[in-house]
Amino acid sequence: MGAKRSSYWAAVEDEPSARNAVRMAGLPVLLVGGAEALTALIAAMDTPPDSNTAISSAVVAVLLIIVALRLRGGHAGWVPLVVLGFVILLALRIAASIAAWNAAGRNGIAVGTELLVGWIIPLLCLTLMLGGLRGWLWLRANGIRRGF
Repeated sequence: MGAKRSSYWAAVEDEPSARNAVRMAGLPVLLVGGAEALTALIAAMDTPPDSNTAISSAVVAVLLIIVALRLRGGHAGWVPLVVLGFVILLALRIAASIAAWNAAGRNGIAVGTELLVGWIIPLLCLTLMLGGLRGWLWLRANGIRRGF
């Protein structure tokens, strides 16, 4: 049976499926890069503008978008670095959502919002990232180039 290429958890059985998994790992990176670009725009439009946040978020957004486009281009060398960064980001996001839930008095609306935004969406993205890591591991195990 062939590899399912349209699911979150695609089978990695050969080089094309491994490369596809690597390309799919670029989607969450692009999503986080877009969120950072939006953060930069909001910080720049604040009254008064928060130039430190705007500049740092813009730099992070540009870097993430470049890495995402490299991943989407099949450059698998970025996968381990991106997965490590994404796991750290997810841990920070979960800690921030727990702190926000405690600050909100642990009410039901805060729980729902923090679960959706703080945990569920990042966990879906992590699934794509781990699929990309599986693709990278397959390429490495078979001695196939994984350039940056």
